[in-house]
Amino acid sequence: MVKVKKIVTTKTASFMRHGDSLKIVVAVKPKWADNELIYHVNSMYGSISKEGILKTKREAVGKNIVVTITAKNNTKVKQNVHIRVLPKINPNRKMVALTFDDGVNANSTNDVLDTLKKNDAVATCFIIGSTLGTKKNKTALLRSYQMGNEIGNHTLSHANLTKLSPSKIRREMASADRNIMRVTGKKPFICRPPYGATSSQERKNVKKPQILWSIDSLDWQHKNPVKTYDNVVNNVHNGSIVLMHDMYMTTAEAVRKIVPMLRKKGYQFVTVPEL
Repeated sequence: MVKVKKIVTTKTASFMRHGDSLKIVVAVKPKWADNELIYHVNSMYGSISKEGILKTKREAVGKNIVVTITAKNNTKVKQNVHIRVLPKINPNRKMVALTFDDGVNANSTNDVLDTLKKNDAVATCFIIGSTLGTKKNKTALLRSYQMGNEIGNHTLSHANLTKLSPSKIRREMASADRNIMRVTGKKPFICRPPYGATSSQERKNVKKPQILWSIDSLDWQHKNPVKTYDNVVNNVHNGSIVLMHDMYMTTAEAVRKIVPMLRKKGYQFVTVPEL
């Protein structure tokens, strides 16, 4: 028998919706090792099958579940997978997608994340690749991803892509993808063009779904938490995509009140792909 020397998570989410099943996919090294893998959840909030399929209980919402994978007859080799459980989506209830541009800015981004976590909410964050040069910002991005937020590409330098050559457009996108992947391990699936500026040449070279918005909080313009709150809460409707910027502490301050109020109004918080 060739024993497993290492267990590697190859494809899994860092979060799941309650009511769904999540397959924990792993690989072993060496790949021809043949001793059995054992999946274990030391939690009252969920259970896992021999095949690595995780199911959660209702009490798991808002909690983190740790799945431990060990190799039979070689218990020193193990891998932990951390899964955050989010509320189940009810298709018959109102939904809103909060989106945040121009991060990461560790202080204000973490403030926004604190509010989202407290309310079991998620958002979509469009990241400028050049912001990931500090350890604090990288840590904040990883935290955001692990909480279940969708991470999108907002270019490397916040360049207006409609004013760039095809090669420079591709470079802006690819460099941002690489910087984000180094932190999260996942390539962004969606993007938001800076300034919302698009063109046929830009779309041809970006090659990602491009997400704009239906409500602009104008937080970048007035930097006033009361105005940001009013612009969102007074205009929101089912299916809204709200534009805000987590680079400002004034926005983080507004979010502390926006999220609880929208929840009170019966909104579910979903990512853009979920919407």
